[in-house]
Amino acid sequence: MSTNNHLRILLVGKGGREHALAWKLSHSPSVDHVFVLPGNGGTAKGLAKVSNIRQNITDYTELVSLARHLAIDLVVVGPDDAVVGGIEGLFRDKAAEIEGSKAYAKGFMKRYGVPTAKYEVFDDVGLAKAYVSAVNHRIVIKASGLAAGKGVFLPTSKEEAYQALEDMMVKGLFASAGSSVVIEEYLEGDEISVLTFSDGESILTLPPFQDHKRIFENNTGPNTGGMGAYTPVPFVNAQQMDEIVSQVLRPTFAGLEMEGRTFRGMLFTGIIMTSEGPKVLEYNARFGDPETQSLMMLLSTDSDLALILLACTQQNLKSLTCPSVFIQINRHLKNFSKMLFSWKQLVGGVMAIMSVAPVVSGQYPNPGAVSGNTNVHDPTIVKTPSGTYIMAHTGANVALKTSTDRTVWRDAGAVFPGGASWTTPYTDGDTNLWAPDISYRNGKYWLYYSASTFGSRKSAIFLATSTTGASGSWTNQGLVIESSDAVDYNAIDPNLVVDAQGNWWLSFGSFWTGIKMISINPSTGKRSGTNLVSLARRTVADGAIEAPFITRRGNYYYLWVSFDRCCNGAASTYRIMVGRSTSITGPYVDKNGVSMLNGGGTEVMASHGSINGPGHPAVFTDADADVLVYHYYTAQNAALLGINLIRYESDWPVVY
Repeated sequence: MSTNNHLRILLVGKGGREHALAWKLSHSPSVDHVFVLPGNGGTAKGLAKVSNIRQNITDYTELVSLARHLAIDLVVVGPDDAVVGGIEGLFRDKAAEIEGSKAYAKGFMKRYGVPTAKYEVFDDVGLAKAYVSAVNHRIVIKASGLAAGKGVFLPTSKEEAYQALEDMMVKGLFASAGSSVVIEEYLEGDEISVLTFSDGESILTLPPFQDHKRIFENNTGPNTGGMGAYTPVPFVNAQQMDEIVSQVLRPTFAGLEMEGRTFRGMLFTGIIMTSEGPKVLEYNARFGDPETQSLMMLLSTDSDLALILLACTQQNLKSLTCPSVFIQINRHLKNFSKMLFSWKQLVGGVMAIMSVAPVVSGQYPNPGAVSGNTNVHDPTIVKTPSGTYIMAHTGANVALKTSTDRTVWRDAGAVFPGGASWTTPYTDGDTNLWAPDISYRNGKYWLYYSASTFGSRKSAIFLATSTTGASGSWTNQGLVIESSDAVDYNAIDPNLVVDAQGNWWLSFGSFWTGIKMISINPSTGKRSGTNLVSLARRTVADGAIEAPFITRRGNYYYLWVSFDRCCNGAASTYRIMVGRSTSITGPYVDKNGVSMLNGGGTEVMASHGSINGPGHPAVFTDADADVLVYHYYTAQNAALLGINLIRYESDWPVVY
């Protein structure tokens, strides 16, 4: 690499944004030359140290060869299709998917508690139209893929919405970019653009911009990539900028890091300032256009853009003196170059530089953002056909909660508000029913639940069904299996699973000889035959195992269990283990090949930091990822809901 006084830069793009970048980079004393590919008339003439290169910019492997031939030190990518399509991946990483897929971006926001509009994702035009028909509020329809800033529709009627869906999903208006769509609620407010430099550890965020997308006067006509932009915006104050940093930017960059998508470069966040605070409309993994044209004029003459960009690639932003900016406040120019910008502190509502280390403690991630009524024990979640969520958990007559977004949870009553008298022989009159398992199959909800007393094998698993899942709508279907001191297993902690051949099974078990499984008749939900399969046990003295949950992905079945002690508040030693098998009946083995019948199991979550005794796992598949649901204890002994996502490495689950 050249020294910082002789940087050779390759700038990819041909628009006004690239002209502005080339202009600013050409003024840098650190830059030897800027090559623009393919460039335009503005970059061809009149800029010192700048020249155009003609080459097919979609041939990314040749671009790498060209960069090597020209001894390029830094590649700056302008257009969105180039960033997401592969250039960035060849030169650095793949964090740009946050722009390339709106479906991924919306799921990302949900996972990390970034405020955004409520939404649904569709890849079937019939289902999308049915959803539009059912909603009674204004909506926005977005092509999930890249559409050059034009893939957003604001229908004023259901007919316009149907036509937009037909154009994108059937007629291919935006080719593959429109084959999947995001339909979200329409938000009222002023839109702004926030541009943020990141080196993967620190961020530098700039004053907000506002661009104008509609093609005609008075905000009319279809959207464009942007007709013009200005800054500063008069309606964003220091307090609101602080909210943007804390509620949007910090969780965004931390989330990218947690998902292995460390972001280096420029993130352009589209935000709408609503009455409820800032909400994210979209992410763009690039310099904004036309915002960049304003930004380059905003940076003072002593701000070296090349060094800022180089610091992003070298994870060295925190060593820089923040760039000077001149903005007009109350009709007076104020030079912010004389202000000190403190680490982890917003200064004057203009820019901030702060640590965005991922929210992890030790080896395991902390639970994702949840709020509302989150005091739970033994939670299990099902996604409804309408896209909302129902949770069932241990409580009086089986407790229910609901959520529209998997983040905010509300109490929803009990499965049996009038009581469950048939369970009292197993509970000694206690109304608390344990460890429910909820699923949706064949047009109705199935709920298996346990009746027992702590430390006893006098236990039973019952079944209830409902067509709505609502409190009071459940019908008791009776006993499925029971246990007593006469047998060596414990009939609690049920989980229903369907294998690749369509056969139904119910796993269960706690302590004693471990985890068992029985066949289930799909027409009744009751036990079929007398076969009893052993799946897992502990081999150490006083080794506890319980709470099985089986999932299927690809060629493998995964058996999730809890090891060690539950239900002792902050002193609980619960931890989540997993093994896998190519057969529903096992044998299940851990990463080291040890059978779970011989005490094997790979640990995926354990106590860390303020998270004590995480356990009783349940897993379901959502639009963005497989989701791990569990409870954990605080230092004050409260049992709370934990939700994390799962990715797979070499077909082994990793929680993040």
